[in-house]
Amino acid sequence: MLKSRIMELEELLKISERKSDILTNLLREASAEYDQALAKIKVSEEKFRTIIDSVRACIITTEMDRTISMINKAGINMFGYQDDEILSRSIDDLFFDTQPKKAFLNDLISGRGDTWHAELVAVTADNTVFPAQISLSGIKGALGKNVGSVGIIRDISEEREVRRMKEDLVGMITHDMVNPILSLQRSIQLVLEKSLGPLSGSQLEIMQLALATTHQLFDMTNNLLDIYRNESGKFLLNQSKIDLHQIIQESISQLRFFAKDKKLTIAFEPTLLPLELNGDQIRLMRACANLLDNAIRFSPQGTTIQVTSSIVDRSNGLSSLTTIPSLFTEKILAGQSYILTCVVDQGPGVPEKDKEAIFNKFFTIRVMGETRRKGVGLGLAFCKLAIEAHQGAIWVDSSVESETTYPRQGCRICFLLPADRL
Repeated sequence: MLKSRIMELEELLKISERKSDILTNLLREASAEYDQALAKIKVSEEKFRTIIDSVRACIITTEMDRTISMINKAGINMFGYQDDEILSRSIDDLFFDTQPKKAFLNDLISGRGDTWHAELVAVTADNTVFPAQISLSGIKGALGKNVGSVGIIRDISEEREVRRMKEDLVGMITHDMVNPILSLQRSIQLVLEKSLGPLSGSQLEIMQLALATTHQLFDMTNNLLDIYRNESGKFLLNQSKIDLHQIIQESISQLRFFAKDKKLTIAFEPTLLPLELNGDQIRLMRACANLLDNAIRFSPQGTTIQVTSSIVDRSNGLSSLTTIPSLFTEKILAGQSYILTCVVDQGPGVPEKDKEAIFNKFFTIRVMGETRRKGVGLGLAFCKLAIEAHQGAIWVDSSVESETTYPRQGCRICFLLPADRL
């Protein structure tokens, strides 16, 4: 009996040892998997940190109390703190004028706000100040509430310097270019008025071409100034009741010598009734002149530039609006008449991919194998600015699929203006 009991205990002991071995193996495997997981997490964290530290802008995160919880190397270098020093500070310590910012950050962290963008004066550890742009967003926790914030801070000292240089350039253009151009115009006008003596036919033509060139240079200068004024929020219209027919005719007259030089014909037949609207005469004349100048520049010698202008509206349905893109016909108001003006040339046209880009500043189309007088890419940008300032629209039509499409079938640029706006 005792011997049997001893055998049972020995068997239980063996079973216990086997279980112990199994548990030991399981623990060893679990420990190995845990170590592998930790290693992967560490690698992931190191990779994440490497990516964060490779960004040139400051990336920063904060806790609920606005204490900085993470900042990359760019941020540490930007503000001049040691890593352990800056992590114990509030984000408020990085900027002047903290009261308005504190109010927003409280809303952001509490969940009452989502994002915040601002330009502030930042301060480094040695009290050096610099302009900075900050963008903060809330970090959502498991319950959907903000548990802190994450943001990007950029030193915009260079951007501010570029902005200052741009303002200096505009000031230089205003004072150092406009006045000499006006003086040159007056001098040429005195010669054309024969105040200094009679002129031969060829001399008269040359002086008229010189005067037209000064008008063109003056318009280019004003295009740049108006684009800058618009970017600064200072572009204002001087509106009065005007006739678009007269503006188009004066624009054609201003550029007739450039057209004659290329043996071009500018065809324009005014309608019987005037095309009246409330607008800025000088800006609209420059817009028309820019469109004509663009057509002259790209037209082959001996071809015709067609200019049309007419009234369109919804009174008879959309039949009169078939040439207008649907994007703009949707904006046409019932009961409101509009003036549709188009300038059509027989030049190389505009590739489909450039139809919107041609109205951007300094954008020019390069066509391989073709040489012509080049512009600086401000004329059409100003046209868009001026037309849209009058609550109008401008677009380009062209059958050119790409830069390698032949034969070229010309380009048509149209603009739409509300008629009789009071």
